[in-house]
Parts: sequence; structure tokens; C-alpha cells
Amino acid sequence: YLINLCLLIIRQNKKMFKRGGDSQSGPQFVALVGCGPAGMMLLHALAHKKKTLDPSSKEYKNLPTITCYEQASSPGGVWRKYSKGAEPGDDIVMYDDMWCNTPKEMMEFNDYTFDDHFKSPTPSFLSRKDVLDYLLARNSADGALDDVKFKHSVQMVKYQSNKFVVTVVDGTSGKTKNETFDRCIWAAGVQATPEKPSELLEMLQEYTGKVIHSSEARETFEDDVKGKRVMIIGDSSSAEDLALRAVKLGVEKVYICARSGEGAAYSTGCWPNKKVTALFGLPYKVVKETGFKVQAVYWSEKRQRYRRDDDEETVKVKDIDMVILATGYGCNLNMIDDSLKFDPDCEWQAPKGWIMDNNALTISLGNVDHSSNLDIGATCYPDVYRYLLISNPNMIYLTETEDTETPLIDLDVAAWLVLSYLTGQTDVPKEKEMIKANQKQLEAEMQIPFLR
Repeated sequence: YLINLCLLIIRQNKKMFKRGGDSQSGPQFVALVGCGPAGMMLLHALAHKKKTLDPSSKEYKNLPTITCYEQASSPGGVWRKYSKGAEPGDDIVMYDDMWCNTPKEMMEFNDYTFDDHFKSPTPSFLSRKDVLDYLLARNSADGALDDVKFKHSVQMVKYQSNKFVVTVVDGTSGKTKNETFDRCIWAAGVQATPEKPSELLEMLQEYTGKVIHSSEARETFEDDVKGKRVMIIGDSSSAEDLALRAVKLGVEKVYICARSGEGAAYSTGCWPNKKVTALFGLPYKVVKETGFKVQAVYWSEKRQRYRRDDDEETVKVKDIDMVILATGYGCNLNMIDDSLKFDPDCEWQAPKGWIMDNNALTISLGNVDHSSNLDIGATCYPDVYRYLLISNPNMIYLTETEDTETPLIDLDVAAWLVLSYLTGQTDVPKEKEMIKANQKQLEAEMQIPFLR
């Protein structure tokens, strides 16, 4: 299914743009940053492609040479197991006993099923460890990961004289090298670094209890929560998961502070033993060292930030032993030169006079004006066209979009499309055509009430 879907995308591209095989003079030398799920899937696609071709054929000889750099000592990215006292580069952003809230049926590969892997039926919701085992078994087939340069940290990627210069530190020898490539693929993940909002950290300076990010809920978590009162800031999947985990471990009380009131945790209607209370609002002031004032917030279009809603009552929460920041994760683009970075928070504008087509809500809401600046799309980033950085298509971002329900499947399909770029099978459109196509896609999203 995945391969057929990717081939469909390729055929659609061929109809819009000329075939690119003639424009590529020979095999490409490609730098791949990261060996998490995205990086593994591209290497798996390349190994699978090699397996199906005659080594003496022109198509085989035109396959790219991909050098993958991974700063950790093993593949898997955020899915890797946490090890106490891990070496630099082996840090992870996923707590060890996390369970997926996406059914396994939405992350199953067509060429290697869960039944193939586990040899028996499995529940729909799997643990982090089970997902990691599955990803490694499938994507390491045919020696796909044999040549990955582990313990190699990419320090900088620059584009000079139509080539990428990649500065890499070998974590074993400590030596620094500059390597040159035709193309560069960033596959370091959109969930690579914990986000700790500065305004929350500033507010928490007066708090005397323990503060951790959700990614740090590790081996001491039971001692941190058993018989304690805990506040979780954030109401998405991590908050829901950690609240349930705390209840299982004997927490006295959990308060979840929800900014939007639309997250998975806030919308949960019933919690075990009534030990969890979801509050609509954010803490804005510390009271007597371990207490907080919490108030609802709203988005100010004029000031372009959240502000406290004075029409809503302030809620006081006392005697909090620990605060957990379930505030999400962000990209690690530190190694990419500014001229090559994509903007994961890129905004865009709808054309003047744009209105929504009639839909199920038109009668009750009419034509609702859109904001002047709109957030990134659910299916694309404004400055990236089908994984190609529009300003420099030789820079490729192999990553899922933030709102996808099937990130692993998306990455696998993306890997095949990216491979078709590297072999010249799919041509790169002109810059104006990519911008126009993205704008059309973003506007189409705006016609869908749920996505808007």
C-alpha cells in the first residue's frame, strides 16, 4: 500500500513537471542527519531498492550514496531506551514506560506486520519498548543500518559553491571533520528537544518544590508522586498519560492546567478514584512557595500572545509537591545554518477577500473572518514543498507534519518520495510552482472546518 501510494505521488508529479532523470549527471552523495524513525526508513527504502535491482544496471548505479550521522550510540531516535548516566548524545525525550495512545493499526507497515514481528496477537496500544523493537526489526532488514556512523554529532551544515559542507565530531575519537555532499537530509525529528516556555520558568522561580519536564519522568517518578500532590501544566497526550501513571503509583492528587481546554486530558470526563482535576487555565503566580493562582487565558490577536481572562474566576491550588511541564517538544535545528533552516512555526496569509465555502456550520456561524497571520498547515509547512526546502530544494526535511494521526506511516511514504528525488525519478519543480502549490494546499485546508 505504501509503495503504491508513493508511486501515485510520483505519477502526479510527472504530470505537473518534466521528468528529472536527464538533469541528474550521476549518483548523488547525500548527508543524512539522524537515525531515528525517519532516517531509518530512508535507509530501509534504499536497501529495499538495491535488493530489487541488478547491480550492473544503470538504475542501480544511479542510486545515491547516503552517509548517515547519528549522535547517539544506537538507532531509534526518541524511541530509544533511557539509560541512567547515559553518555552525551544518548539523551532521550521519551520516558521509559510510556505507552502509545495511537493504535498500532495506524503505525503498521505493509511489508512487515505486527503479527510477523511478535508471532502472536497483540493489543492495539503498545509500549514504547514494543514499538522500538518493531521499528528496529523492520528497518534494519537487508543490512540497511550497517553503515550508520553512530556517535557522530553534526555540528554545522552550510551550503557553499553548490555543495553542502557538513562539520562532524566523532564522539569516539574526538576528531572533527568537514565532509562535502551534493544534498543534505535533515531527519532529526520534530519532537527532538523538550520545550520549556520561558514565561513559565520565570514564574516558577519562586516555587520551592520539584520541577521536571514530562521527558524526565523516569526512574524516580514513583518516589516523586507517591502520596504527593502534583500539578501538570499542559493538557495533551503526555499530561493524560502521566496523570494515569501517577494515579497507579499512589499519587494523592493531580491537577492538570489546560491552556486551551481542547486537549486529550482536559476532555477526559472521568478519572480513577477522582484523583485528577482538570483546570481551565494556566498558573500565573506562586503563593506561599508551593501554591498557585490559576486563571483562564485567551489569545489576543492584537498582542499576538495569550492573556489572562479577567472575566473568569481565579482558582487557588495549595501544597503542590511537584510541577510537571507537559509543554511539548520542538525541533533541533542548531546544526543547520540559518540560510538552510525551515521554520516549524512559519505563518502564512490567505489572499485578500478569501471566504470559506458553504459548509455544515455556515448557517449558524456565517462567514467567519480569518486571522491575518495563520498557523502552519496540518498537511504541509509553508516553506517546505513535499519535504524540499523551497528556497534551496537540495536541502530536504524528512519529517512529518505536527497534526498527523499516522506519523510513522507518513515518514515511510515520505522516505520513498525522497528517494525518488535522489535518483532523479521525480523532478524538482521551480520555486514559483512550489510556492503556488503550497498556497493552494493551505487554502484547501482552510475549507475544512476541523482543520481550520
